[in-house]
Amino acid sequence: MKNLRQGLHVLLTLSILLILIMFLTNQLQNRNYDASWYTALSAVMSGIASIGGLFLLVVTFLYFIETKKMVSEAKRQREILEEPAVSVKITPDIKKSNALNVVIKNTGGGAAYDVSIKFNPDIPYHDSTLNELNMFKKMPLIDKGETIEFFFASAHEYLNSEKPKFSEATLEYYIHPVNERDKSKPIVRKINIDIEERKGQLQIAHRDMHELVNEIEELKHALLLSIVKKGENVDK
Repeated sequence: MKNLRQGLHVLLTLSILLILIMFLTNQLQNRNYDASWYTALSAVMSGIASIGGLFLLVVTFLYFIETKKMVSEAKRQREILEEPAVSVKITPDIKKSNALNVVIKNTGGGAAYDVSIKFNPDIPYHDSTLNELNMFKKMPLIDKGETIEFFFASAHEYLNSEKPKFSEATLEYYIHPVNERDKSKPIVRKINIDIEERKGQLQIAHRDMHELVNEIEELKHALLLSIVKKGENVDK
């Protein structure tokens, strides 16, 4: 873009110079000079006009190149915004801090196809490992904004065991389904998994509507018992 601005400045300077030369030529035509002088002047003006035309061609070419770069950059930015961005982590459950969950999210601008996740080293899960789960071998689709979450292990038991606490997750997925993929390469992301990241951290208790309803029912039951006891005392 800087080269384009410099070229435009040169073109503007040459244009002003040509206008000035044409003005001077017009003034000189009113004076009595021989034919050879005018021939030499015409040759000089033709040379200047040729140079100006060459500069104009160069500026036009630079403008074309810069415009092409801008279009390519805008296209790439749009593609990045539309690309999926899949991530995975092992984190405490929001409601139950003693439970660790595996959370997979697609926070990008498009769907992710044929998603596979591999942990190195592999992480034990139930009576198998995470790498042995079918879903991690190949998930056909994780839609834009979709979250997959499932129970992993008890935080207390796992953190106090000899099982691996660190691993590297390699995620591989495509931005197009199979029938539209051609020979496009998959997106590959590597994410460090630190299961001890939240160890010792205190959490805020979250209550949902079901728990609030249960608490109201308990308060109602306690209130009724209190009324009944007061009635019995009055009778006595």
